[in-house]
Amino acid sequence: MLRAALGILVGVLAGMIVAALGEAAGHAIFPPPRGVGFSNPAQASAAIARLHPGAFASVLVAWGCAAFAGGLTGAFIARRGAWPAYAVAATIFALAAWTMTMIAGHPWWMWIGAVAFIGGGGYLAGRFSKA
Repeated sequence: MLRAALGILVGVLAGMIVAALGEAAGHAIFPPPRGVGFSNPAQASAAIARLHPGAFASVLVAWGCAAFAGGLTGAFIARRGAWPAYAVAATIFALAAWTMTMIAGHPWWMWIGAVAFIGGGGYLAGRFSKA
């Protein structure tokens, strides 16, 4: 059980790194408005309303890749089948939902996309972990 917990923890950390790198790449392509402090929720919400839809899509892709890479990492370390990959993906979804809740202004389709991309990444990680 300790190995499974370690696998999930390392998988979530790996997923967070992949998400951060993917989001940074998306911000390089679709830069946020200048002078916006994303640590200030009011400024962040105002900035989100002005973002290009591609910026949201790049975040969804980053989250999906995070669920896939983190899930594979967690399942590989845990050696317990697919469920650690699903646990990692569920944790990444919880973090994404927290982000979208804390910073208002995300479009409705972002929630659906988060379920689809993160769920899909976790599902694929679980499938590949069984192989």
